Amino acid sequence: MKTLLAIFLLSLSTLSFGDIINVPPIPPTSMQAFCTTDLIDSYGSIVRSFSGNGHDMNEACRQSEQFCRYELQRHDTYGYRCVTGGGSYPRPPQQTTEQCRASRFDPAGFFIESYYGQATGPWGSNVKDQACRNAYQQCSYDLRGRQTCRIDG
Repeated sequence: MKTLLAIFLLSLSTLSFGDIINVPPIPPTSMQAFCTTDLIDSYGSIVRSFSGNGHDMNEACRQSEQFCRYELQRHDTYGYRCVTGGGSYPRPPQQTTEQCRASRFDPAGFFIESYYGQATGPWGSNVKDQACRNAYQQCSYDLRGRQTCRIDG
């Protein structure tokens, strides 16, 4: 019996708080730079493009130029050259703001008060659920006796 209890407790310890309430993970917010360098032939046409990335624009462009120069040395083609076209930073994720309402009711089911929650986050994340959790939490603070809170949406 103790062994089963120990196994059960170990399985619970592997769960995180996010697993229990089904919260999506927060995406990383690193701003990584990207840069491209083109291998141009003697007629001015692009033969191949090389991409580099790094923590800043200089590092990203240095990497893409290095890839291009390596390709030039490997094939030893006359008249070909490397042209760095510049770089960019990825666009930050679009943000959305959602609102949610929770209401407090007495034991007989009569309305007492409304609470509003708001949350902001990137598109595609579960921002509405976070807003509802905020509203429900505010409502829960004021519960007295057998009063209840309900999410209205």
